[in-house]
Amino acid sequence: MQATDPDVLISTTCEVPGFKTKKYVGVVWASSARTLDTASEIGAMIRSIGGGDLPAFRKMLNEARHSVLHELAATAKARGANAVVGMKLESSSIVGGTLDVYAYGTAVVVEKETKK
Repeated sequence: MQATDPDVLISTTCEVPGFKTKKYVGVVWASSARTLDTASEIGAMIRSIGGGDLPAFRKMLNEARHSVLHELAATAKARGANAVVGMKLESSSIVGGTLDVYAYGTAVVVEKETKK
């Protein structure tokens, strides 16, 4: 998965294919708490009665994920890393109508493998 910073690779696996891990930097994380505006929340609640897609919630979730990945990459870069491996992306509800999206992983320095 590519973050918004092209200088920082993010992978859900324990390594980045085609790269060799040279240095362990440490655990990094980022989070974003979001809520819908009242009008969108009321519309989503009404729509949820009949079932189906809830575009306002989907949009909020996707924006939060993008923000969290950007922050995760920035945190890793600030600590001298150029990759995050083992990244996990999760979400939960803190209180009614509020969404918390968080990501965490291991910041590392990787270097492109050369063919022998």
